[in-house]
Amino acid sequence: MTNEQPIEPDITPASDLPPVKTGPPLKLIVTIVLIACVGAAVLGFGVYFAFNTIKTSVGLVTSELPQAGSDRISNQIAFVGNDFNMWLVKPDGSNLHRLTTDGHAYRFPTWSPDGRWLAFLGRAEASHSVLYLSAFDQPKPTIIYDNPNGPPFYLYWSPNSRSLTFLTQEASGLAMR
Repeated sequence: MTNEQPIEPDITPASDLPPVKTGPPLKLIVTIVLIACVGAAVLGFGVYFAFNTIKTSVGLVTSELPQAGSDRISNQIAFVGNDFNMWLVKPDGSNLHRLTTDGHAYRFPTWSPDGRWLAFLGRAEASHSVLYLSAFDQPKPTIIYDNPNGPPFYLYWSPNSRSLTFLTQEASGLAMR
């Protein structure tokens, strides 16, 4: 027989142990997941509402554009200069000329696919945003949309260059014109 005594484990009271680092509390994780779900639902509802508003607010403003001359403004870069006028220049930097001279804070030039028309936004005399259209053979741009309660933005040409569509922000929401 041996004189061995049983070894008892050294049990340290819990108050003497260092704190155990764990992940974020379950309450925090649940809160984050809940916020993400609510945010996704709000975003989904907002997108649904915006598209339904656009769908129901489509107006009949878009009509066939007048015929431009046979000349094209092809191979030209349209840009807004420091003087807030619309300028045209060839890609190599030659043939720089000003399309407008009144400085109505022009912006967002958009070429038609056939290169005959240039649509852009600018300020009207009454200081609200309007939609301008210019052809190569026109000495001055023409205002084709002017509504102080629904400023135009995001211009989009039809593939055949015969129609110009854009969005407006109105009291009832977004509208496609």
